Amino acid sequence: MGRLTNGCLGLCVWGLTSVSLFAAPGASAKLVVVGSPLTGEFSSGEVSTEGTYFNSSLSDPGANVVSPVDGAIIAWNMLRINSGPYRFRVLSPDGGSSYTATESSRSILVPASGEVEFPALHIEAGDTVGVDMPVGARLGARLDAGPRAAYAFWVPPLEDGASLPYSATETGVEMGFNAIVLPEPRVTGIGPKVVPTHETIEVRIRGRDFMRVIKVSFGGVRAARWTVVNNHLIVARTRATTREARTHVRVQTAAGTSPAGAGSAMRFQDAGRR
Repeated sequence: MGRLTNGCLGLCVWGLTSVSLFAAPGASAKLVVVGSPLTGEFSSGEVSTEGTYFNSSLSDPGANVVSPVDGAIIAWNMLRINSGPYRFRVLSPDGGSSYTATESSRSILVPASGEVEFPALHIEAGDTVGVDMPVGARLGARLDAGPRAAYAFWVPPLEDGASLPYSATETGVEMGFNAIVLPEPRVTGIGPKVVPTHETIEVRIRGRDFMRVIKVSFGGVRAARWTVVNNHLIVARTRATTREARTHVRVQTAAGTSPAGAGSAMRFQDAGRR
C-alpha cells in the first residue's frame, strides 16, 4: 500500500470522521476483539492500489494483534467505509514476514444499512485478520497511532492457501478495522454425572462461551432437547439408551465443539445398579 499521503501508492487519507459497520450482535459471551480497538481519531482514506491489508502491530497495550483463542469470526467492525467490495481474510503466520491465507469470505458489497451476513470464518490462536480492498474502496486510518503501530500489505492480494512474505509495511499508522471472535465452547462441569440408561432426564451443563449453540450431545447422541440459559449454563435432556458407557457431554457452537475433559465426563448406567 505505500505511504498515507495525497498522491500515494496505496491509501490516500483526508478528513477526521468515522462510522462503524458490521457491529457484533449483543450477547453474553465474552467475545474477543482482534485488530484495532478503534479508539482515537481516524481519517478517511481511499485505496489506490488493490491488495490485502492487515495491522501487523498495535500501540494499545490491551489490543490483540493476533487471536488469543481458537474460535470463529462472527462479525467485523470497519471505520469510514463505502460499498467496497471487501473480502475478509484469516492470516496464519509462517515466520518472519510470511503468512498463509487460511480462511476467506466471499467478496462483499456493503449496502447502505451496513448489515451483511456471511458464514463464520474459523480462526486459531496466533492467527491475525486482514481485508482485501480494491481501488476506490475506503477505510479509516489513524495517523497518530504512535511508533509501535504498523500495517502491512500484499500487492496483488494474497491468494487463498498461498504463503508469501508481505510486499511492504508502514509504521506509525493503524488501519480502522477489527474482527469479533467467538471462542470455542468449554464444558467445565455437569450434573448429574451418572445418568440412567432407560430414562430421559435433565442434565445441567456448566461451562463458558455457550453462544450460537448448534448441538448438544451425550456420547455422540444428540440431546432430546436443550435450553441455553446463559453463556455459562445449558439444561439438556438425555435420550434413553440400552447401553452402559463412560462418555462425554459435548457442546457445538458456531465456533466449534467443546473438547472432552474431566469436567465433561459422564456415565450411562443401568438404574438397577445404582
